[in-house]
Amino acid sequence: PDRKDGTAPHLGTNVISNAPGGKIPREYLEAQRLLAATPESYSTRRHRILENLKNLRANSKSAGEDQAHVFETSIKMEMEALDKLNKEEAAEEANADDESDEEMQK
Repeated sequence: PDRKDGTAPHLGTNVISNAPGGKIPREYLEAQRLLAATPESYSTRRHRILENLKNLRANSKSAGEDQAHVFETSIKMEMEALDKLNKEEAAEEANADDESDEEMQK
């Protein structure tokens, strides 16, 4: 049922039903900001990958022949993820160095 003020609540959605041009409530904007994904630092990502590798290697020792291939593939994928992470970090550091060099030349 509609409320006396003419608004109809919509449960189970994150869409605000304001009048066109209406102001978005601050609480809603804050909730959206808190729910947004924050990028992990390189150290955090590296730590997570290394923990995954450690667990995979430990579990692969007790795996049967039929599971060994799955663990080998998983380890390779984690190693590729670590290599990609290292390359991303190196590229970002190189860009930061280039930008700082440009700042010094000004």
